[in-house]
Amino acid sequence: MAYSKIKHVEAAQKQLGQNKVPQAIAEYQQILKHEPGDQVTLMTVGDLYVRQGETFQAIDYFARLAQIFIRDGF
Repeated sequence: MAYSKIKHVEAAQKQLGQNKVPQAIAEYQQILKHEPGDQVTLMTVGDLYVRQGETFQAIDYFARLAQIFIRDGF
């Protein structure tokens, strides 16, 4: 099956609407497999891990995002 970012985002939003955060994270991680530098997705996954109380997991995604900002001169 071909990769479709929109389908993964829609599936993640549906999971979040049902308060299924781990499943939503899994959908967003599928996006990151194909687009590892997607800043919005990195921030979203980090936020969702914070929401789950998994701070160390969140830090990993925020650090990846920070590296992109640094690389881009911010």
